[in-house]
Amino acid sequence: MADTAHRSESGWQLALDYGFSLANLTLAGFLFWLRPKDRTAPLLAFGLVGTAAVFNLQAHAVYEAFEPSTLEAVTHVGFQVVAAVSYLFALLLFPNGRLVPRWRPAPLLVLYAGAAALVGMAALIYPSAREPSPWSSCSDC
Repeated sequence: MADTAHRSESGWQLALDYGFSLANLTLAGFLFWLRPKDRTAPLLAFGLVGTAAVFNLQAHAVYEAFEPSTLEAVTHVGFQVVAAVSYLFALLLFPNGRLVPRWRPAPLLVLYAGAAALVGMAALIYPSAREPSPWSSCSDC
């Protein structure tokens, strides 16, 4: 906890983090309420919830201050990957729920499986809060 306290954000950065998270959660709830039977809406809503969680850097720093169990770590990283891939497919299915381009299933599967793998890998290597951010103003961290 003491290490996290050294890297705490300023008041406006903290407000921006939590404001961004709240905006994403509100949009996710509104979207899911507006179109619960739409194929794209739940994917985008889950992606927005993931965005709210992943980009709340102060919450990440507190999570990483404790030594997570294997189950907690797998769940945490799994949520990041699933949220990122959900976001990708929501954007690919937007606005009418149909994949673009309209190729045969085999090439389309290869294209989207590759895209999902790239996005999943990017979510896996998302920088840890334990490592100093390149945007951090803390020179002693």
